[in-house]
Amino acid sequence: MQVTSLLSKIEETIKYFDNSSYSAAVEELKAAYEKEDLSKCTVLLHSFPTRQMLLLELLEKLKGKPIYDTLKEIDSGKIPDGSISQLKGLFSLGTHISIEIEQGQRHYAILLPKLMESINHLIYLL
Repeated sequence: MQVTSLLSKIEETIKYFDNSSYSAAVEELKAAYEKEDLSKCTVLLHSFPTRQMLLLELLEKLKGKPIYDTLKEIDSGKIPDGSISQLKGLFSLGTHISIEIEQGQRHYAILLPKLMESINHLIYLL
């Protein structure tokens, strides 16, 4: 991993995972970063979940709720790309992410930028 990419990943990880259930790991990452131990930072970064892992974890929490069915329909193509139904589903996902953040699961905020890109793209298509 290039140094600039690594530094961006460290900053992003600290931003989204600090003050969450991953706080202890963030403190360890900060300590390694302050010591300029980039190899240790690289190893520590692998202890945090990826966006994909967090999204799958969130979907597990949403099972049995209408949003889960909607997201599965979007994923399978039953809800057409660029449709208002897809836009509503993504907005609803954003609401559920916000609820998780409100309940102390701050790390789910890392999902919001990409979600907002998708929502903005759909709005542009209207």
